[in-house]
Amino acid sequence: RWQELVAGPVAEEGSTPGYLAVLFITQAFSNFAHNLSWFVVVEREGSVATGLLQGGKAVALLLGSAAAFCHRQQSQCLTPTKIAATVIVVGGTLLFYWRPPKVAAPSDRIPGPDPDEVIDRLNFDPGEL
Repeated sequence: RWQELVAGPVAEEGSTPGYLAVLFITQAFSNFAHNLSWFVVVEREGSVATGLLQGGKAVALLLGSAAAFCHRQQSQCLTPTKIAATVIVVGGTLLFYWRPPKVAAPSDRIPGPDPDEVIDRLNFDPGEL
């Protein structure tokens, strides 16, 4: 069924199996680089910030596809539901990044010895033994 499902349609479109192999390898490398960069961003920025970046990416793709393809396919157009979802994503992102920094109260301090005192006790003279 290879001829019927793959090779025939490829030949009808004027392409070759070799060209498809190059496209497949290129796509595989692109996916690898994309996934690797995602893990680098998560490591450097944290999972919450990366999730917010993904939300921003989704908003950009939604608005871009609406601008580019709405005239060709009605499902790409903005609807009240899509606009509401976009407002929620953008609003949540703004709330996360624009919140005032939390100032730790004295009661928030973790109980235990003062780290400087512990270090002083560890720096002893070997002659004291």
